[in-house]
Amino acid sequence: MKLSAFSWIRLVLVLGVSLSVLGYSVWVTSSARSGSRERKSERFNATEESMEWAQGFEVVPFQAIKSVGEDELGDNEAINSIVSVLERAKVYNQAGLDDPAIESIVRVASEFIYYRFVLDDPQRYIRWRLQRGDRFRDMETLYVKAQVALDYEEFFGETLTDQTPLSKSFTRLYEHQKSLWTSRYTPIGYGVDPESVLVVSATYNPIVGKQDIDLGDPQLNRLWLETLTGGHRSWFRGNTDHDQAKANLEKYQVATVGIVIEYENRERRTLYLGLLRSGTGGDWSVEALSATDTAFTGGLIEF
Repeated sequence: MKLSAFSWIRLVLVLGVSLSVLGYSVWVTSSARSGSRERKSERFNATEESMEWAQGFEVVPFQAIKSVGEDELGDNEAINSIVSVLERAKVYNQAGLDDPAIESIVRVASEFIYYRFVLDDPQRYIRWRLQRGDRFRDMETLYVKAQVALDYEEFFGETLTDQTPLSKSFTRLYEHQKSLWTSRYTPIGYGVDPESVLVVSATYNPIVGKQDIDLGDPQLNRLWLETLTGGHRSWFRGNTDHDQAKANLEKYQVATVGIVIEYENRERRTLYLGLLRSGTGGDWSVEALSATDTAFTGGLIEF
């Protein structure tokens, strides 16, 4: 079974967190799944070296975190265990954010990791997104631009209509995509060493455009920059509308949180979470998700 579209994203510099794609990029054509798409060998080798280097990190299984927090929504103890790791990350703070703003980035990222990956429960995840004030993107964006309708018809032989609730189509695709994953794409834990996590902030100026980040440390460059990444499909949006901000020439702040994920086959690869908020402050929106994949043969992560 093939997915219906393909996109390569180099989402490693805070970039603009590649906000123009916002995770709408859906990876993988049949040629990519079979590994036949050409790619530069030096980039491929760099990614393999990064994966090998990441094997030295200590990893905490998601199951261990989940066992702490099997209560209802709002299990702070389990989320705080993730916060305690991310708050030790090296922070590249080009945006000049204050400590509370950095703490809020870490908190949102930790909640996302918990509700999307640790619990691995679409209903709990939806509840978390809605309770924090996020909302589903409109049907035109999801069903047409993000090609949900094409995937749905291909996978299930059914046509999506405006009467199909977004929560229903999200849940069904979420569960189906998971069933397609092999052990190479089933996340089971994440690195807890300070070198295995990263936080980068920047200000996006629609007039100037993207501004690259100099991460400086050669070791970080090897792990975080010399990788091939693919973007996943974003179903939700927060209070900050980057399209409107760009149209109004308003500055907004972006952040990337990077973690090293271990998969069921024991490979370890980097994963990036893209956040943004208004230039005047406020809550951070979860906008993009990107993960290393040397062969681009993986399943799509609906988020």
